[in-house]
Amino acid sequence: MRRALVLLTGLLLCGTLAANPNQRVDDARYGEVLFHFYQQDYFTAITHLLAARSKGRLGHDWYEAELLLGGLKLSYGLTDAAERIFLRLLEQQAGPAVRNRAWYYLAQLAYQKGRLEQAAHALAQIGDALPPELAGKRQLLGALVQMEQGDYAGAAKTLSPWRGAPADAVYGRYNLGIALVRSGQLDAGIAQLEAIGRMRADSQEAQALRDKANVAIGQALLQEQPRLARQALERVSLTGPLSSRALLGAGWADVAAGRHRAALVPWAELGRRAISDPAVQEALLAAPYALLQLQARDQAAELYSVATERLSAEAARIDAAMQDIRNGRLLDAAIAIDPRTDELPPVDELPGSTYLGTLIASHGFRRALQDYQDVEALAANLHYWRARLSDFDTALAAHRARFAEKLPLLQRRLETLAPHALEERVQALRSELPGSGDTELRALEQQLARLHERRAALMSISERAEDDFRAFAGRIQLLRERIDRLLAAVEQARVQHRQALEAQALQTLGARRDAVRSQVTQARFVLARLYDPAAERPGRRP
Repeated sequence: MRRALVLLTGLLLCGTLAANPNQRVDDARYGEVLFHFYQQDYFTAITHLLAARSKGRLGHDWYEAELLLGGLKLSYGLTDAAERIFLRLLEQQAGPAVRNRAWYYLAQLAYQKGRLEQAAHALAQIGDALPPELAGKRQLLGALVQMEQGDYAGAAKTLSPWRGAPADAVYGRYNLGIALVRSGQLDAGIAQLEAIGRMRADSQEAQALRDKANVAIGQALLQEQPRLARQALERVSLTGPLSSRALLGAGWADVAAGRHRAALVPWAELGRRAISDPAVQEALLAAPYALLQLQARDQAAELYSVATERLSAEAARIDAAMQDIRNGRLLDAAIAIDPRTDELPPVDELPGSTYLGTLIASHGFRRALQDYQDVEALAANLHYWRARLSDFDTALAAHRARFAEKLPLLQRRLETLAPHALEERVQALRSELPGSGDTELRALEQQLARLHERRAALMSISERAEDDFRAFAGRIQLLRERIDRLLAAVEQARVQHRQALEAQALQTLGARRDAVRSQVTQARFVLARLYDPAAERPGRRP
């Protein structure tokens, strides 16, 4: 089921974050945040957003900014922090548009955490007045939740009629077809998929969707209507990523129709392709099986022998790829993958690339890979700022040196401001004029007060300077220690993410290696039966 829902999940994750490129922005600082956001520089965007938020400079854009902050944290996998933001927005007097998006994000969070009932509840809280892009995402996420719960009929109802953006309608229709087929409404589901399987494909994305629909039709009709299944599979591009599955299915459709000789044609084509393709591996055993049905025992035995050799060699290559992954080659090559695109490294750079293609294309792996890349970026950012602290040390030392140079001048200035003579004169006047004021006396008293203030100010500079220098040095050291702690935590997270990614890859390759070994065992068993005529049971599938 997961494989059938890949397109649905992929569409849900496109445009996840809460921001409208055409929205009016009142605060320049929030506009700066959006600039970095639309450049996909999410780390800078979240940094500027947190800075503006801490200084209370978001103003009228506060609700939208909080929604964006929650979306950014969600993109970094900080699901608990994002959830708290969305829940807080729902408690505030936010407008319907903000509340609808908050509920949508909560639904997406719940789905990612496997809380299907909670996701369904959050989706039910979203109002009807939605922009097309959110309306479509709501439908698709709702259908995904229902399919995960096994409610394919409910998913079909959710997806019909389509209320999202017209450009995304084809994805809704594809998943509607899948839901109808799985709910037992075969004819209705095939009709939806046929419309996509016969559509004009003007782009690689459209061609991929068209091929996927035709493969889905072939799989659905393979047993009951093999001829129609083969017609659909023949529409799949021979150069596309699904061509091998289509050729394999076409052969089995011929077998289901009793046309064993015809099945050899697509399987022979598969036999000329790379053995690393699972469809080719299955075809290596399917072709001699068809020959057995045609009573061509010698030819079948020869093909089983060839299959045993090729599959055994492939199992050894998978073992070697697994060792490469343990040695770190997978991450060295995969680190260049942009998890937001479909571009993969060259095949020769990625160990076990054929078997890992589906894994790397999956949302779970890409989410983990993006987390790993984010951790790498955070480490680079921390290393950058730690290096900058040395510049702060240099600047502080320069300030100390300049102050030391000016300290003698300050001391001489203090000496010139010595108030003793002026104080003596004031005291003399007070003695001469007891109990009464005098203009000269008041002027001298004011002058003496100003002199004391200036002298105190100059003295405070001298007294505070060293304290300030020590305080700045202490702050720099505290920042250095904090960065070191963060670097240690980031390094621990990097190792954990690396191990998780490698474990996923090793599990996938291990499963494929075991399947290939099982095929080798199967081929050897059939060979043994062929060399023992007494044990042969004509008509039975090996």
